[in-house]
Amino acid sequence: MGENNLVKLEDGLERGHLIQFTSGPFKDLMGVFDKKMSDGKRVRILLNLIGVDVPVQVSKYQIKKVA
Repeated sequence: MGENNLVKLEDGLERGHLIQFTSGPFKDLMGVFDKKMSDGKRVRILLNLIGVDVPVQVSKYQIKKVA
């Protein structure tokens, strides 16, 4: 339980999990989850572009965990 007796749902994302972008300019690309940002609404994803891991910050609602 969180503030105001609301149940806080976890998204199950941990460093190293494979994710897929579901919307935005990176839609359908795959990346690796790095970390949640301090505001709780954004996450940092590592995208492998031309052999280099590039950190990208996006809304957590633009990604999904790949099973």
